[in-house]
Amino acid sequence: MKKNFTQFILIFLLMAMYQAQAQSGVEVRGTVQEKGKTETLPGATVILAKPKATTGRGEVTNNQGAFVFKNVKPGNYVLRISFIGYKTFAQNITVGSQPLNVGTLSLQVDSKRLKEIKVTGKVPPVEIKGDSAQFNALAYKTNPDATAQDLVRKLPGVSVENGQVKVGGENVQQVLVDGKPFFGNDPRAAMQNLPAEVISKIQVFDQQSEQSRFTGFDDGNTTKTINFVTKVNMRKGSFGRVYAGGGQDKTQNGRYEVGANYNLFRDDTRITLIGQSNNINQQNFASEDLVGVASAGGGRRGRRRGRRGGGVNDFLVNQQDGIVQTHALGANYVDNLLNKKLDISANYFFNRGDNLAQQLTNEEYLLGRTEGQLYDENSTSNSINMNHRLNARIRYRFSRRTSLVWSPRFSFQQNNGSSLDFGQTTQNGVEFNSFNNDFRSDLTGLQLTNFLLLRHRFAARGRTISVRVRNTYNQNQGESFLDSDITENGIDDASLNQFSDILTNSQNIQVNATYTEPVSFRSMMMFTYGIQNQFGNSDTRTFDFSEVEQEYNQLNNTLSNTNDNNYFAHQATLGFMTRPKRQRIMIRLTYQNAELTSRQTLPGNFEIRRNFVNVLPMAMYSYRFSKSKNLRVFYRTNTTAPTVEQLQNVIDNSNPIQLEVGNPNLEQSVNHRLFARYRSTNVETSSIFFGLISVEHTQNYIGQSTQVFSQDTVVANYAVAAGSQLTQTVNLDGFYRVRTFLTYGFPLNFAKSNLNLSPNALYTRTPGLVNQIENISDNFTTGFNATLSSNISENVDFTVSSRSSYNWVINSQNSAANNEFFNQNTNIILNLIFWKGMVFRSDVSHQYFNGLADGFNQDFWLWSLSIGKKFLRKKQAEIRITVFDVLGQNNSLQRTVTDASIQSIQTNVLQQYVMATFSYKFKNFAGKVPVRKRKRRRFF
Repeated sequence: MKKNFTQFILIFLLMAMYQAQAQSGVEVRGTVQEKGKTETLPGATVILAKPKATTGRGEVTNNQGAFVFKNVKPGNYVLRISFIGYKTFAQNITVGSQPLNVGTLSLQVDSKRLKEIKVTGKVPPVEIKGDSAQFNALAYKTNPDATAQDLVRKLPGVSVENGQVKVGGENVQQVLVDGKPFFGNDPRAAMQNLPAEVISKIQVFDQQSEQSRFTGFDDGNTTKTINFVTKVNMRKGSFGRVYAGGGQDKTQNGRYEVGANYNLFRDDTRITLIGQSNNINQQNFASEDLVGVASAGGGRRGRRRGRRGGGVNDFLVNQQDGIVQTHALGANYVDNLLNKKLDISANYFFNRGDNLAQQLTNEEYLLGRTEGQLYDENSTSNSINMNHRLNARIRYRFSRRTSLVWSPRFSFQQNNGSSLDFGQTTQNGVEFNSFNNDFRSDLTGLQLTNFLLLRHRFAARGRTISVRVRNTYNQNQGESFLDSDITENGIDDASLNQFSDILTNSQNIQVNATYTEPVSFRSMMMFTYGIQNQFGNSDTRTFDFSEVEQEYNQLNNTLSNTNDNNYFAHQATLGFMTRPKRQRIMIRLTYQNAELTSRQTLPGNFEIRRNFVNVLPMAMYSYRFSKSKNLRVFYRTNTTAPTVEQLQNVIDNSNPIQLEVGNPNLEQSVNHRLFARYRSTNVETSSIFFGLISVEHTQNYIGQSTQVFSQDTVVANYAVAAGSQLTQTVNLDGFYRVRTFLTYGFPLNFAKSNLNLSPNALYTRTPGLVNQIENISDNFTTGFNATLSSNISENVDFTVSSRSSYNWVINSQNSAANNEFFNQNTNIILNLIFWKGMVFRSDVSHQYFNGLADGFNQDFWLWSLSIGKKFLRKKQAEIRITVFDVLGQNNSLQRTVTDASIQSIQTNVLQQYVMATFSYKFKNFAGKVPVRKRKRRRFF
């Protein structure tokens, strides 16, 4: 079988190389920039045509201002370049048998046309350029105060869910402005602080890794990216906004907001400063800045709060629940120095969040002795979290062929929290046990990351060598106090008064060397060898309180743990890529040999060694049916080693009746993913279609085994009360996930609006154990999203959206535990500017939940409205009155389904308040911004 498979691969590679060599024609490439400037011009139109011909081939320059024509026959041609606001450029070229690089071509600003141009015609809203979708901002009308996020919300295939921008159902991870990083990996900050009025085009694409972009060999590592191309006349100047407001809520508590942003653009130099302070839950920065080292519960573990003393994932969670007072500062700097040899982009954030969260939890257990068992919890928590984050990307070009990229990252977080909790377990209305907790913690988290890429391109096209080094260091440390009273059957059973000292260190070092070699004009091979060393240690020591000595000095061995873990892997990779006409084919095979060693010295001494040998295939195929239609299919495998926390063999009793423990016997998991995406646009009808499907399967999935105790039991020298649960991480097979997402966007001309329709479906198969009985939980979700956005004028701007999902869960062990529930979220946003600068804004949301636990079904409205007046000569100032939650119905509800339980959580939210706000916008550019309509661009 292996011999036949090897023969098949060899035959396939030979056929692919033969097909690639059979293709005729060469590449013609170049770069476009503004005359007298160093910055390039993304979005310029480049036409390659025969002399005196009326038709030709068209391309658009990419984010770096570069263009390429593929498969060009030898002969004489005319190269024409045009861009609104510039004089048309024309140059005669001769194409021979070798690839031709015409170098950097400069366009001269046409100041006369900038003032006089007023061409009528319909702007094509979207075009597909290779693997990128390019949207024309002029085709989407927004109000004068709109941000980049308001603009992208109107684009087909784009949605904004809880502040997270998604394209085709995938999270946007990076934002660029004119091809340069803007606030690093924080799309939320970037889009909230860039006004829509400066944007000319929006380009959406999967950006390849640094190494792939340099070598031309697609390694499959991509980042979903949005690039905002700014208007030509807004690339030199300053602009920004300041605002301040105050008011009070219905309980007479004061509410306020104050903030500012300032942008300075000087060709290649871009500086942005932002700041905000408020107590109205405006958290417009990355999730990692909002709750650093622990959740609002002050760092407790629990399935809802992250593991006490856990790893970096416990230190980075989503936007905080409850009510938050936020203070934040940010800065972004981009520049090009030393005659374009040195590119620098850097950003810094500081964030402080003061959080008050009150939660009601209901959890229903499904299997075995847990069937019919209910867990209810009432929690009140306070936390103060501070975060500092610094990112940079520095690229230095030693020569045209050799460059170095350095990307350092620093993050430091502090969290001080406390919580008061009451939890109770019942079955058939009878109390099993309950607890009262007083928990306090003081935690810090440090993360340092360095990425280095040294690369060299040889004279032969496609021949490169590069060395990549990545190092990550994490340190989490702190202390916590737990004071808990436990009852069983209504009778006092136990009391805990404990102090824990926590220290976790981990480091990951990866070194890779890659060499690419051209096989033919359209094909290349890749050879990579790399090593990875992931090591860490955890030292958790818990002390009981001595009533005699009145101090925490009695070491509790059962709740203490000291261990060291080391994961070392070798990887060798062989890859082949070819680019036949309209196609791209890539095959890669990786051999991996890894060893995992875990040593424990407390509470007992033991050592475990695991050796893993894997062959990890990867393949990619893309086909371009036409300039407006393309298909991409991708298959990859990867391994995931268990974390230090998952291996830690220590009981966490921060919830004394829902205990958790790690597993030193865990093995690495192996994930397989098949992904396909199709995109099509029709310029004639201004419609666009996205479709994707993703299938995942995980071997040795790291899941959960839950043990429920019907009577008092001692586990690892720890006394467990009847009705309590102990959950441990275990390896299980049989995890699957299938996801589909479709989007069709088109204009409704009669309503001067755009409509997006997005059906979606998700199937997840999750294995789990309850009292050693395997249960397979099949979770089905079907959904439908619809968005209607206006395209009328700047004075009339509305967006109507609806997201619906229907969920049902089927359990293999207990059909009575099967569950169904429905959720719908409808939102209507309206902005009107009318008589003498009067402004009316309304934001109405309707939430509907059905099928939840008793008392948790919700049907409520959240309506906020404001009325204001714009004034001063250019209407740059505004004063407004805002009423938040007009109907007083605001609520928060979360639903989670696992293999063993169904959980509903209700959290306190901000209530009705009234606020008066003053805002002022300023802008000062080198030239006037042209008001124009463009002819439809034709590509041949």
